[in-house]
Amino acid sequence: MTREKARPVSHAYRVENGQSFHLKDFDPADSGAICSKEHAAAELVKGIERLRDFQTKLAAQGQWRSSSCSRGWTRLAKTA
Repeated sequence: MTREKARPVSHAYRVENGQSFHLKDFDPADSGAICSKEHAAAELVKGIERLRDFQTKLAAQGQWRSSSCSRGWTRLAKTA
């Protein structure tokens, strides 16, 4: 599911004001835009793939930052 498709789905379940939120106001049988178990399984697979991609990018950013920080500290130590 793309961000554009997910936005209306997630918006329906967003809690903007916790003071006026009551769980009893929501139907437990509500399945949103998911119309079947097969559709749910397919969306789950897509979501897991997107999450895996995001985690890979986040890990790569963390490695880049830590390596650039260590280079900075190494340079600083050499000049001191």
